[in-house]
Amino acid sequence: MTGRDPRRLYESLLQNLESQELAHETMLRVIDESESALRDGKMDVFVEACRRQQGCALGMQRLESEREAIVNSWADVGGDPTIEGIIRSAPRELGDRLRDSIDRLRPLVRLTRQRCTVIRNAVASLTRHLGGLMQGVHGVLGRPGTYGRLGMMARENQLEFNVDLQS
Repeated sequence: MTGRDPRRLYESLLQNLESQELAHETMLRVIDESESALRDGKMDVFVEACRRQQGCALGMQRLESEREAIVNSWADVGGDPTIEGIIRSAPRELGDRLRDSIDRLRPLVRLTRQRCTVIRNAVASLTRHLGGLMQGVHGVLGRPGTYGRLGMMARENQLEFNVDLQS
């Protein structure tokens, strides 16, 4: 490797991976808040948690772009740009630290993706549920003769919905 200090590249990658760990841990905490807010019906808390999730996601995207640039710099100097190649070429202590960081980061990434999918599915389910309710109310109020003899709305087509916010 010529032109750049290889130790600096290893340390930059290690710092980036550690920052990604923190970002994923923060995202998981915010996801916990989102799930709790959804379960409790606290939409203001949920909206704020979604804003924070978006901020976390943008930070994670920036860190991933930086990681890609660091890894690609190995190819620029003639090194193996794969993570395994970088770890093999690193001094033992730095290689071990890189491997440990990657081993901690991988399950965090999987868990973050899984939990984000759960939130997305819950929001989609809730949206369909509310859309169905609005359609039902519109259908009842939009027809003539929706009131019975006692002045109450007729109970013809009752809508039944199940929204799973637990999974």
